[in-house]
Amino acid sequence: GVDNRVLLRLGGPKGPQANVRVVGDLTGNDPLDLGVTFTSFSVEIPPGPKIDIPLPRPNGRLRTTYCDDDMRLSRGGRGGIFVLKRMTTQKG
Repeated sequence: GVDNRVLLRLGGPKGPQANVRVVGDLTGNDPLDLGVTFTSFSVEIPPGPKIDIPLPRPNGRLRTTYCDDDMRLSRGGRGGIFVLKRMTTQKG
């Protein structure tokens, strides 16, 4: 499946941080050209609560044109370009 998490700064570099998460199910056999059905979306702006937003299970498509250990470039079914960087996990 898909579990994308994004950290955003709202209102500039000193603004609050928003945690955005989108989860979905994948279909298809070609890992470079997959269908995706998004199943959940959530937003959290600490110290506030996480807000889960229900989705009507929208369908999309992801065609990956480049992928390595750190980054993936994909084009969505409606022509949008996605540049995704793998998040590092902190051990401690």
